[in-house]
Amino acid sequence: MGWLGALSLTAAGADEREFLTSPLTMISEIPGHPWDGKGAEEFEGPFAAALKELLAAGFPDPAGLIYQKIEIPTGSCQGDTGVVATEGWLLPAEKEGAVFAIAWNGLVYPVVRTGGPAEIEKSISLMMAATERPFGPFTWQGSESGEVLPDTIVGIHGLFLTRLKHPASVDFLLKQRDGVPKNLTLTMADEWAWNLYDRAIGSHMRGDPRLALASLQELERIRPALLKLMVPGDGEKPHADWKPLEWATQADELKAECERRIRDEAFGMMNEPDFLATNPDVPALIKALDRLAVPQDGQPGWVPFGESLIVRALVAADAKAVEPLLECLEKDRRMTQSVHYWRNFSQDRTVLGVHEAALFALEEILATNYFQVFSTGANLTKGGDAARTTMVEKIRADWQAHGKVTGMERAYRTLADDQANPDFWADAAASLFVGGENPDHSKPQPGDVLRDGRDPSVGELLEKRVTGALKKGKEVNLFDERRRCRLLSSLLAWEPDRGRKAVAKQVDAWLADGSWKQGTEPIANFVKGSVDDSPDVLRLFEAMAWSSEAHDFNDFDPGEIVTEVLVKFGDSPLLKRSREGLFTDPKSPWCLSNVSESSLSRMFEMWWKKKLMLRDPFRTALLRALAEESVAGTVMLDPGKPGKLLYHFGNSKGSIAIPADAEFDLKPGVTVKVRKKDVVAEALSKSDPRKKPDAPAKEYWWSKKKRDANIAEWINFLSGPA
Repeated sequence: MGWLGALSLTAAGADEREFLTSPLTMISEIPGHPWDGKGAEEFEGPFAAALKELLAAGFPDPAGLIYQKIEIPTGSCQGDTGVVATEGWLLPAEKEGAVFAIAWNGLVYPVVRTGGPAEIEKSISLMMAATERPFGPFTWQGSESGEVLPDTIVGIHGLFLTRLKHPASVDFLLKQRDGVPKNLTLTMADEWAWNLYDRAIGSHMRGDPRLALASLQELERIRPALLKLMVPGDGEKPHADWKPLEWATQADELKAECERRIRDEAFGMMNEPDFLATNPDVPALIKALDRLAVPQDGQPGWVPFGESLIVRALVAADAKAVEPLLECLEKDRRMTQSVHYWRNFSQDRTVLGVHEAALFALEEILATNYFQVFSTGANLTKGGDAARTTMVEKIRADWQAHGKVTGMERAYRTLADDQANPDFWADAAASLFVGGENPDHSKPQPGDVLRDGRDPSVGELLEKRVTGALKKGKEVNLFDERRRCRLLSSLLAWEPDRGRKAVAKQVDAWLADGSWKQGTEPIANFVKGSVDDSPDVLRLFEAMAWSSEAHDFNDFDPGEIVTEVLVKFGDSPLLKRSREGLFTDPKSPWCLSNVSESSLSRMFEMWWKKKLMLRDPFRTALLRALAEESVAGTVMLDPGKPGKLLYHFGNSKGSIAIPADAEFDLKPGVTVKVRKKDVVAEALSKSDPRKKPDAPAKEYWWSKKKRDANIAEWINFLSGPA
C-alpha cells in the first residue's frame, strides 16, 4: 500500500474539498532538514537569536527548498482534522517515492499529494491580512490543521520569516501580539516541542501509532538541546513554577503504547458495530477498550465513554461484568485513543487509560458516581497507580456491602443503609427514574418495581435521607446542598404529596437561616426544576431574585430562570414584589439601570426569543430604563493609541479597538459621559434579532445626537401595540 495508507481524493479546489480522513503513515521515522551552520550573521530582527539556537538544535531549515502546494494529514485532541491543503517546503526526494515537507508549524510531514508551485510572497500577504487575533502573546491555535496554514499567526512563523529575510512581516507578527516575551528563544523552543507532542497525541487518537511514535522520537532526540535553551532570561518566567516540557508527562508511556500497537497491528479507528456483530464476551469487550476513540464533549469537559457501543455492551452485561471491570480498573495499563484536556489551546493533554472506560462502565452498572466522590483530580489517569488502587478498594467494598446486587434492589439497599455515603443515597435515588435527576414521566420508571409494599417504603427512605443528608454540627456547604436538592427532587418525583411537604419544610428552613446562600448554584437549579410541581419554591425564588448572592450566580440569570418564572407564575401573589419592581427598583440586583451591558444582552436575547419586549412588566421596565439620565460610566479616545477606546464603568476598566466611523466626533483625550440609558439601548441594539448583519449597532462612541436618536427609535418601538 506504500508509505501512506490508501486514500481517495476529490478533484475539487482546496476551498471546496470534502473532509478527507487522514491516511495512516506506513513509516516510523520522519526525516529532518538540518541547518548547515551558514548565514547566521545575516539573521536580523527580534527572532534572530532564537532562530540560530533552534536551527542548531535541529529545527528544520527551509532555506534553499522548493516552496510548494501540499496536502498533509493532521489531527487534534478533538479527533481527526483530516487532510489539509496548505503550503510548505519540499525536502529532497526519499526512497520508495516518499515525499516530505516542512509545514508552517515547524514540523516535517509525510505529504499525501503535492500541487503546483506556491508563492511565498502571496502567503505572507495573506498572513499580514489576517484579522483574527489568536490567544496570548505567542501560542498555538488549538488545532494542528490551523497551525500548518501560512496565514495563521503563530510564533513559529517568526522563525521562518526571519530565515527568509522578511523583516516587515516579522514586525507585523509582533504587533499582533499582546505582551511579547522577552525571551523568544525559550518561547519558540517550547512551542516547537509542544507541536511535536501535540501531533503525537492527535496521531494516536486517530489510530496512527507510527506518526505518533516518530513525533515522540523526534521530541526525545531534541530534548537535551531544548532544555539548555529553555532557561528564562531577565527574570522572566512564563508562569510562576516554570518547568520545561512539564506538559510531556506521558511521552514515555505513549511511546511504549505506540510500539505495542505497531507490534499488534492495531491501526486506525475500530468499527464498533462490526466488532459487536461478532458477539464478543466480556473479556473480549474489555480487550477492545484500547480502541475507544471518543472525542471529549466540550472544553472544559469530559470524555463521554457512554457514547461507545463497546462500553454500552459492558454495561448491558450487568453484574457478570463487575469483577472483570474491577480487574481492568486495577491492573490494565493500556491506553485508549481518547484524550482529556482543559482547553484545546492549552498545554494540557491526557491520553486516558482503558481503566477510565472501565470505571465509567462500573458507575453505570452500579448507578454510583464513584469518581465524583473518591477522586480529587481531573481524571483518574493523572492520579497514577495509587489513585486506581484506592478507587478499586472503595468500589469493591461498596459492591460487597450491598450483597453484590445491581439494579433497583441495589438502589433500595443503598437508601436503606444508614452508613452509606450520602452521595450514594442521591445516586441511588436518581437511578429510580428514566432520565435520572430529570425524570421522563411519560415512561415507566425502573423504580416502580419497588412499589411492592416493602417496609420502610422508598418514599419514607427518601424523606429520611433528605433530613439526614447533613451531619450534625457540620457547616453546610455547596456539596451538601447539591446532595439535598438531588434527594428533594427525587422525593418530589417519587411521591409528590410527601415531596411537596418536604419541599415546603425545607424552604422554611432556608428562608429562616439564610443557609441557601451557601449553595446558590444547586438551589437555583432546584427552584428552576421543581417550580411546576411545588409552588412553595416561589417563596424562595422571591428571596433569591432580590439577593446579590443569587445575582452572582450565572444560572440565576434573568435571561433564563427569572424570566421563565415571571412569565409562568407572574400572577401568583407570592411574586408581587418581583412582578412590580424586579427590573425597576434600584434596590433590586436586576434593575435594568444598574445591570452591566453583558448581563443585559443575555437577558434581552431571552426576551426577544420569548416575544416579551412588548409585554409587562418587561416593556415598562425597558421604557423606564431608557429614560434614565444618570451616568453609568465614561469613555475616551486614547490620545496615545488611535483606534483604541478607553472605558470606565464602575470597577470595570479597559480598552477596545473601534472601527473608523464617518460620524465619529469624539476627540482624543476628551472624556465623554455614558448614561445608563445608553447602556440599555446598546444592549437592546446588539441583541436585536431583526438587525441586518451589516447594520451597525448602537455604540458608546457615537455622538450624543446620534445616541439620542437611537434611543428615541427604541422608545417608539416599545410604545407600540403588543
